Amino acid sequence: MDSASGIGKRRAAPVLCKENWRQWFSLLQDHLESKDVFWIISETLPESSVESSPSVLGLRHSRSNPEWVKANATARYEMTICLSEDDQEETIEERQASKIWEKMRAKYSKVYTAHAMAYVQEFVNFQMTEDMTIRKAWVQLASMARRIAEVDPQEAHYKEPERRLKHLLNSLPEAYQSTKDTILAQQSMSYESALQLLESHEARLNQSQETAMFAKGKGIQGTKLKCYLCDQEHFGGVAKCPHLDKAKRTVNPRQSHRVEKRRTPPRESSFRRRSSPDKEALKDMDDDVDEVAHSTVEAKGKYMPSRWLLDSCASSHMTDQESLFRELKPLQRKKWIKVGGGYLIATHVGNAVMGGKRGKQIVLKNVLFVPGLGVNLVS
Repeated sequence: MDSASGIGKRRAAPVLCKENWRQWFSLLQDHLESKDVFWIISETLPESSVESSPSVLGLRHSRSNPEWVKANATARYEMTICLSEDDQEETIEERQASKIWEKMRAKYSKVYTAHAMAYVQEFVNFQMTEDMTIRKAWVQLASMARRIAEVDPQEAHYKEPERRLKHLLNSLPEAYQSTKDTILAQQSMSYESALQLLESHEARLNQSQETAMFAKGKGIQGTKLKCYLCDQEHFGGVAKCPHLDKAKRTVNPRQSHRVEKRRTPPRESSFRRRSSPDKEALKDMDDDVDEVAHSTVEAKGKYMPSRWLLDSCASSHMTDQESLFRELKPLQRKKWIKVGGGYLIATHVGNAVMGGKRGKQIVLKNVLFVPGLGVNLVS
């Protein structure tokens, strides 16, 4: 009953209903025991009231005994304020607290045979979902087994840990098959040890997933980039656009007619030494190529992919790590990059991310994408 109905005392438990009756009786029992009046319900006197004489023992339970009257009134009041209005009307004429307790328990704990069969079927068909941990699945099986035993005490064997472990193993995903086979092969293994093995396997799976996500570069490498050519989003941005080759031929018709006549450019792997590169010779190789940047870094592949080096001789920022770019645009005119004694070709340009101190990120603009460079350079 609420304060608007004349009772302002805070309830010791929520209002009794079909969904919370187990919790309700547990909370009320604890509350009445804390007030030293639950003996009215259980018909067991507190130790302070127990005396050796049987006649005195019977007197304590007499309705005319002031101690019984006080304890009964307290228990009845505490239960009544935690009942709905319908249940209060149903028990209003019942003055004995133990009778109210028994009546409410019989009403709410009653489960029909169909419900009992449904509980058993739910337990047998239980399957562990992807978002469920081993411990959570174990607790859920215990909860279902307890409901089965409450409905039908003859089915209390579902509460046994060994029985629950068997159903837990049958509910595991395919990823746990190796650990499952290990547990089944050792019949003497306790259920505690089996749970420890399963939780260890679970930890390894989680670690493997985190490692895989890190390797794929979640956040930058694993995101879709907007393609400025087709105005769509796909992995790799414009560099992976299926319309890129066609667009190149449309923008530069000469390129499609001169492909076969074009001289072979310097190979990326040769890095031939030249004392003085001839710019006119480079222009003869390809009219669409400019030499716009130089790099004095010769040691390819000696640095971590995420590390950027300062190169005062480089006229532009450059890298060969496509995953560092937020967006990429193709260069209308490819650019030759001098690296030591050889040359590489810059094919794209865009904004790249450089990791700063304390986990911060710095965005570098107009960074050249140079395949095969082997190092990240800041000009």
